[in-house]
Amino acid sequence: MPLELVTVLKQRKFILNVGGKKYTTSIETLTRETDTFFTARFSGQCQLAIDPNDNSIFIDRNGQIFTHILEWLRATEYFRLQGLLEILVNECFPDGMLLQSQHKKILNQFYHKIYQRWELIFKGSYDGFHADAFHSRCNNKGATITIIQSDQNYIFGDKEDEAVCHNSSYGPRFGKGADISAGNGETSRHSHYTNFPTTYSDTTEKGDTTFTGAKEFTLLEIEVFKLV
Repeated sequence: MPLELVTVLKQRKFILNVGGKKYTTSIETLTRETDTFFTARFSGQCQLAIDPNDNSIFIDRNGQIFTHILEWLRATEYFRLQGLLEILVNECFPDGMLLQSQHKKILNQFYHKIYQRWELIFKGSYDGFHADAFHSRCNNKGATITIIQSDQNYIFGDKEDEAVCHNSSYGPRFGKGADISAGNGETSRHSHYTNFPTTYSDTTEKGDTTFTGAKEFTLLEIEVFKLV
């Protein structure tokens, strides 16, 4: 083990820089569990980068997630592990703002992988709500999930197992009978509507009001994710 590293680790406390986020901890805490990333790193078999300014040891990992790992190493607290799992679920749909954690879990269950990752490829408030903007970013992307927010804060959507290739004059449309249809642009209420149930089954018996509370709706946001 290099002398510089020995000097740092002999201290009762030292600084760990994980992905730019710094923590004060000890070798006893980090190696409390055997056969882990840290027992391997601090065994002397690996090269570790030490910052000469503060003697911190740099680990190139996610600093936000490490918060929960360190708390678990310190106290094995169940709620901290739950917090870590929550972060992992949220990381599956990065950059999106419409989905809550429970929604993300349910959507990933369709793909039988609770931590399946998705990439945000279209956001209406950023890319524009016109049909050409939607299709230029979402066509031929493979499996996608589209999330729509309407007025009254309704959140709904659908998934596509194949490339998006609907009518180029419209935004996202789902079902052969346009069970859900977003028109061209965000301002006209009459161009966004549901015609449900046509293709899909109605298990709620609410008909056109199932998704938005009314047949026609005002479009507030669209987010489209592709499978990574």
